[in-house]
Amino acid sequence: MLQFAANLSTMFTEWDFLDRFSVAADQGFQAVEFQFAGTHAPDAIGRRLESARQTLVLFNAPAGDLDAGERGFAALADRATDFRASIAQAMIFAEHVGAKAVHVMAGIADPADPGAQRTFRDSLRFALDRLDG
Repeated sequence: MLQFAANLSTMFTEWDFLDRFSVAADQGFQAVEFQFAGTHAPDAIGRRLESARQTLVLFNAPAGDLDAGERGFAALADRATDFRASIAQAMIFAEHVGAKAVHVMAGIADPADPGAQRTFRDSLRFALDRLDG
């Protein structure tokens, strides 16, 4: 049986972010996801999830400065430190709110860079070692 999660980054946007959890629950969603936690503390999100009796199935690991065009670091060899920091942040957040999955963003790599795919694979292994379980 299919189960759907409301994406709180794109749905119910007429509501403040933290209010979207209860709105989604009122619409029958038992699971939610969102792109980025933004400025909201894990405690605040955890309380909303608990109150709405929802599961957080997915969120994105921090991806850098989105306004400047950054979209993650996993395939960028020169941003390995930033990538590891983003995974550390994601791990703390995921543990705190009981998230089921973390979306690791590759970043915008130079297509001519032969090392980008290797860097991406190595980064995914790193993230899996830290986040699995």
